[in-house]
Amino acid sequence: MNKLLQAWNEKRKAVIAGLAVLCLFMFSMAVNLPTIFRKIKTDESLSGISELQNKQRELEQMIVEFKQLEKSINEVRSYKDGFWQTSLHGNPATEVKRLLEDAAYKAGLQLNSVGALQRTKIHEQIECFEITINANAQLAEILRFMTELKQKGEFFKWKNITINPDNITRPTYLMLNGTVQVIAPSEQIIKQLAGDKS
Repeated sequence: MNKLLQAWNEKRKAVIAGLAVLCLFMFSMAVNLPTIFRKIKTDESLSGISELQNKQRELEQMIVEFKQLEKSINEVRSYKDGFWQTSLHGNPATEVKRLLEDAAYKAGLQLNSVGALQRTKIHEQIECFEITINANAQLAEILRFMTELKQKGEFFKWKNITINPDNITRPTYLMLNGTVQVIAPSEQIIKQLAGDKS
C-alpha cells in the first residue's frame, strides 16, 4: 500500500497534467465538431457542383459534335441527287441515251453522232455509264441543250467537252464534242445515302 501511495505521489503531477490535456482535447472536439461537419458537407457540396459543371460542359461539347455530325450526314444524303437512281429513273442502259437525245431534240440541237453507251463497273455496287456525242450548232442551241440536260437530272456530268468554231477566221457554227457520264450506284447504296437502314 505504501508503494502505491509512493508511486501516486511521484507520478501525480504527470497524471493530472495528462487528464487536464485529455479534458481540454475532448472539450475542443465538442466545441469544434459542428464546424468540422459543416466544412466536410461544404467540401462535398462544392465537389458535387464542380462535377456537375464538368458534366454540363461535356454535354454541351457532345451537342456541338452531334450537330456537326448531323450536318455532315445531311450533306452526304444530298449527294444521292447527283447519282442515277434506278427506282426513279429506270434502267440506265436504255434511259441514259434516251434522255440525252430527248434533251437535244427539245433544245433544237441536231446530233451528228451518238456513240454506243459504255458501261464500266467502278466498284462492286457502282456502275459508270458514258456516251460520246458530236454536234454542229449555234451557241444558243448548245446552251439550251446543256440546260435541258441539267433539267433531266443532276446525275448527268460532262467527263470532257470541247466547243470549237468550224473556221477560226470566218466561223459559221460551233463544233461540240463531248462525253456525258452518269454514275449509277446500287439501290442499297442509294438507300444508305437517304438514311434508310433497312
